[in-house]
Amino acid sequence: MSMKFKPYAITAAALVGIGLLLATYAGLNRRNQTVGLNQEIQYDDFGFAVLGTVKANAVGGYATQHSTEGQFYLVTLKVTNHAQRVNYRFNKSAAILVDESGREYPISSVGQKALDGETTPSGGCESELPPGASCVADLVFELPKAARLAYVRISEGGAVGDVLDTIFYGKKMIKVGE
Repeated sequence: MSMKFKPYAITAAALVGIGLLLATYAGLNRRNQTVGLNQEIQYDDFGFAVLGTVKANAVGGYATQHSTEGQFYLVTLKVTNHAQRVNYRFNKSAAILVDESGREYPISSVGQKALDGETTPSGGCESELPPGASCVADLVFELPKAARLAYVRISEGGAVGDVLDTIFYGKKMIKVGE
């Protein structure tokens, strides 16, 4: 091998070695997980459990009420910080509701705004969770009337995060079907 190509060979070997280590790590840690109501899925040090679901035609109070042509679903989600030293801030938009056909629905921004306008922010996951703490949030999703619930999943990192979660942690779902 000429000296000209030697650095490339070393770099390629290092990348292959790193790839093998990551694949081994993923293979040892990855597991698909489906749980039911009141059971927790865990991503790293953070746990998520659906405590219940409610179907509604409208959300919010008198001043903020919002109705829909479809159907609102309120999902009560418990978030727990199992970390020893790190605070955690839950982003409500990380929760995704999936129907039986596999279609995904994000938080309804207008429905969530209507509900949040009528609730007290204390304990609703609006502030950082210190280690060992938990909070409960009501999340609003808007689905077509014909849609049937299947499960909730958490997506903290968008499409790239979903791919990495699937590779390293496996698919994690909370079954909430009707």
